[in-house]
Amino acid sequence: MSLSYPVRQLAELCAAHPLESKILFVPDMRAGYDLTTALARTKGWANLRVTTPILLAAEQQEPGMAARGLRRLHRAGGRRLVDALLTAWPSSERRYFQHIVNTGAAAAGLAESIHATFDALRLAKVLPEHLRQWSTGDKGSDLATLFERYVAALAQNSLWDDAALLTAALDDSSEHAPGEIVWAILDETELPQLTTDFVQQQTGNQLWRLGRHSYGVPPPPQSAASRFRGAKIPGVAAAPPVSVTPRRSAPRPKPKSRRSPTDVIQGDLFLDPLRAGDPQQPPPELYSFGDTPTSPPESVEVSPGGRLLTGGLTPEDADAVRLQQVIGLETEVRFVLRDVLAAGLAFDDVEIAYTTQTPYQSLLYDAVERWDLPADFAGGIPTSRTRPGRGLTAFLGWIAQGLDGTTLAGLLRSGEICWSDTEVSDTKVTDTEATPGMVARGLLQGRAAQGKGQILAALDRLDTNSTSHNLGWVAAAHRHLGTLFECIPDGDGADDLVAGVVTFLQRQDLSGTTERDMRDRDVRGRLVTDLQSLCGLPAASVSRSAQAQRLLDLVQRHTSEASPAQPGSLRLAGLPDAGYAGRRHLYILGLDESHFPGLMGQDPILLDEERRAISPSLQLETHRAGSAAFQLIRLLGTAPGRVTLVASRLHLADGREPYPTPLFEQASRQLQREPAWSGPVPEVNDGVVDDLEALLAHRTDPAVVAALARLYPDTASGLRVMGARAQAAPTRFSGWIAQQDVEALDLSGTRTLSSRMLETLAVCPRRYLLRDVLGVVPPRMPEYDPRRWLHPLEMGNLLHGLFLDFMREIRQRGERPGAGHEARRQELVEAAIAAERQRVPVTLEAGYRNDCRRIERASRIFLAAEAQRLAADPALEPAGFELEFGFGDGAPVEVRLSHEVSFRLRGRIDRVDGVRDASGKTTAYEIWDYKTGSTFNYDAANLAQGGRTLQWALYAYALPYIVQDEGHVRLSGYFFASDRGAGQRFSDAPPARHELAAVLKPLFDLARQGFFPALHKGDAKGGGPCRFCDYRRICANEARGVDEIEDLYTAATQLSALVEGWAETVTTQRSGSRQSLESAFADLGLVPTDVAPQEVVRSVRDWIDA
Repeated sequence: MSLSYPVRQLAELCAAHPLESKILFVPDMRAGYDLTTALARTKGWANLRVTTPILLAAEQQEPGMAARGLRRLHRAGGRRLVDALLTAWPSSERRYFQHIVNTGAAAAGLAESIHATFDALRLAKVLPEHLRQWSTGDKGSDLATLFERYVAALAQNSLWDDAALLTAALDDSSEHAPGEIVWAILDETELPQLTTDFVQQQTGNQLWRLGRHSYGVPPPPQSAASRFRGAKIPGVAAAPPVSVTPRRSAPRPKPKSRRSPTDVIQGDLFLDPLRAGDPQQPPPELYSFGDTPTSPPESVEVSPGGRLLTGGLTPEDADAVRLQQVIGLETEVRFVLRDVLAAGLAFDDVEIAYTTQTPYQSLLYDAVERWDLPADFAGGIPTSRTRPGRGLTAFLGWIAQGLDGTTLAGLLRSGEICWSDTEVSDTKVTDTEATPGMVARGLLQGRAAQGKGQILAALDRLDTNSTSHNLGWVAAAHRHLGTLFECIPDGDGADDLVAGVVTFLQRQDLSGTTERDMRDRDVRGRLVTDLQSLCGLPAASVSRSAQAQRLLDLVQRHTSEASPAQPGSLRLAGLPDAGYAGRRHLYILGLDESHFPGLMGQDPILLDEERRAISPSLQLETHRAGSAAFQLIRLLGTAPGRVTLVASRLHLADGREPYPTPLFEQASRQLQREPAWSGPVPEVNDGVVDDLEALLAHRTDPAVVAALARLYPDTASGLRVMGARAQAAPTRFSGWIAQQDVEALDLSGTRTLSSRMLETLAVCPRRYLLRDVLGVVPPRMPEYDPRRWLHPLEMGNLLHGLFLDFMREIRQRGERPGAGHEARRQELVEAAIAAERQRVPVTLEAGYRNDCRRIERASRIFLAAEAQRLAADPALEPAGFELEFGFGDGAPVEVRLSHEVSFRLRGRIDRVDGVRDASGKTTAYEIWDYKTGSTFNYDAANLAQGGRTLQWALYAYALPYIVQDEGHVRLSGYFFASDRGAGQRFSDAPPARHELAAVLKPLFDLARQGFFPALHKGDAKGGGPCRFCDYRRICANEARGVDEIEDLYTAATQLSALVEGWAETVTTQRSGSRQSLESAFADLGLVPTDVAPQEVVRSVRDWIDA
């Protein structure tokens, strides 16, 4: 089969109607151009025209609209219009949208979402009054109000959008003659309700479909395949009369007596929900095949891959459908390009499709640019990756930051902002010339601040204060910067800024003659046109910096014009844009579960449930997964030659191991063949890899290893260490420090410890080594949690301070906490939140409100628990708060548990309560440490947990030295004063000194031996504590559990025997035996002195058994 079925069907239609005018509706003009080009390569045709419904309507109505002074509203203009309406909308009038943040990216994102929703509503023929009828609540009222203002703004500003265009075309009374034109439409063409009405009016229900009766999954509800499912298909037996899909007020139940054969074929969690329970799903007869009497057989001949969910693949199809698994997303791209080059395929015979734009579009763009391969992108390329886009992004970002002089210097140095004098090198500059590099140095030397005047003043300071005679270039720098400043208006006018940005673009030097220069000029031309279309539209009344941020967001979303398939170039396309060029070699990237069918989110403005209630004509987000599957099956069916499906099984950036998508697995089962594997580096240098990749491919060759060791000694050392760390025995690469005179190893010496340090040693000795001995500081990358305003540490500090202030105030009054302090508690909570809000700005109102509720609940729990406890025991009296010792000038406490275990301790006790007798004398104490998290890592029945929680016990022995009182501590523990802790208290009487010493002695012995294994006591398999550890990327793969202690002991015994044998050869000077043993150690990546003595392992066993 040399032609794809859409091309064959189009050829048959042209052959059957050679003289009649023919109009084919396509998803976009680029698809139509590719389709007709593929047809022209093999078949002749005449009187065929391709268009989209919108373009046909514009052809009919746009001249009249232009005569009435109307102009088109593009997508960027619609966002700007919505943004202006949001900014002008007083917050006092809002209800649902009361807490909208109208600045920066938040405003751009919100305006984008609302405009897309309004566009969908208008195309579905939904009016503002329909929203009010749908809901009288806050959300419905606010949306209806904003929608009304948006519709009114269109009229007031003489603007028309697609909905207005289609409505005008439908209202046109001119008669059409369907019999004089042969109409056809591609199955995948998207048809919202207004577009469907227009197509039906134009065609008079005389319409051909180019597609298939059955794809194996329901076509999208708004596709032509669904809207006109009864239309004829060229070359296929007559179908039922054409009828537009009627609107349904309720879902039609699927017959239970029949099962689609595709259910038997697939039967998985991905496709089953797509086939069942969908009110827009076509009747099950469309999915039947074979000998089923009530459904016609599939008579459209498709490529083997297109039968995946209908007739199925067979092992004989393995040559037509190839499955490939790789490691890493970048490797997916490199594998495909290498495969194309290695096979010597003609570039204009190759199409590379990808399931998601992010990250594949950028990865492919970088790869073809780096390898200098000719390629065209069906969906265009991000403007921000072109020279005009990069320059404009830098320029707008600089304005958004307030015209900072240091930032400008960086942009001049990088070349993102430049002028024509950059062709002159610094070494040939005369007194009247200045390059961007010279100006950048001058700005930094002159300490340029923010603003045009401050930037120029920085250069003037050089001329005034410097003794150099060669400062004539300052005048030229003034001239260049003055030209740049002309592009920046002094006021906040949005149109003035757009005009300045256009001037900046037009002054860019893009005068080269290379293909890239020509492409960049085309990109600049489209960008200028799109920016100028914004002028005259209402804009948000915000500062110049905020206006620049909005334009920056537009540029970052902007793409260059989609290009048709070009001869001699690779074709790169997303799934909806692929399959039209008729290329014989198709590669499909991104078939792992994380990218296909993708996350099924909800529209942030209107949820699917709300969309159903408003109108059955609205597109639902839950249909997107089905649409992706439909597009993939469509693409597989159109491939005229070989298809290669590629899935990544490991994401190198974050270590995730996604499964292939179920469709990929389904193909593997039907082909009865396992997917091939491709690693990050090829096995041989076949001429399609660079030198570094070829070198890495031979990294195990002894000659290459020797060369690497000479050229890159640090890398060679690292490779040797990796091999050594794989050994089970304790070595200096697996936590043993051979240099044992390090002060940090002597826990009983002069070093001051904290309870946290000792707990870390007990939980994971390796973590203690990294954090408290070597001082390795992990990068602090606070995780963004949209549900939170405060980081957990910030929340804990706030609650600790709140509890402290409350209890101190109550104690100073001589009162005990109770219900009468509720009002004061509330005041302190509000004051604490207000103070914290000054320190930590609110970025998301929902997260702020959520944390405020948590603070409120925690304070209520604290007050109720304290009131109940102190009321139940009148002898208790709060005696101290936040007692510090060992910090600053404060002396640490000497804790002596036995003659073998003594150390210096520092810490901070949150709360001490005294126990008074009848005479008022304090006879005992209770110690409490506030915890604002959950009780997850604590055990009320075994509070010490083998040393993993020691704070409560250590503080009990430190308190008498702090308060200079011999009174005993009768109780010590943790008070979980938070909503997650629910006011629980875990406490116990302090353990006897010898009991605590027995817990700590094995830890002290381990440290004294200098061995810090990644071994977790109480964890059978190992790795449990690694899950939330900051150092998990360093050593999590070495983690061991107590079940593996015998393996450690056995390996240590074997290596110790080898070390003893080596030592004997040294003593007896047997050089041959010595060299043999040293060679054996080298094979393990070791030298004999790397191995720890066996006594080290005995210390580990003593610790585990303690």
